[in-house]
Amino acid sequence: MPFDDLSSIDLNLLINSNSWQEKYRLILQWSDLIKPKVILQKPEALLKGCEVDSWITSESIQNRHYFLFDSQSKLIKGLAA
Repeated sequence: MPFDDLSSIDLNLLINSNSWQEKYRLILQWSDLIKPKVILQKPEALLKGCEVDSWITSESIQNRHYFLFDSQSKLIKGLAA
């Protein structure tokens, strides 16, 4: 399964945003960086306690940890990104 490329995210943009509307818009833009992963949507990857269905799993490749994430919510996807 391919990993999402989040290298374009600049947290300073979020930190320096002047309004909550700017922050919200930026987080929603980041959500588009996380592509849908239907294969991840299985019970063992489901995050328990979330208001909306969200899934997460991790892989270790050559001593590096990678996380795979998907959610039905753009806001949650953006926050995860």
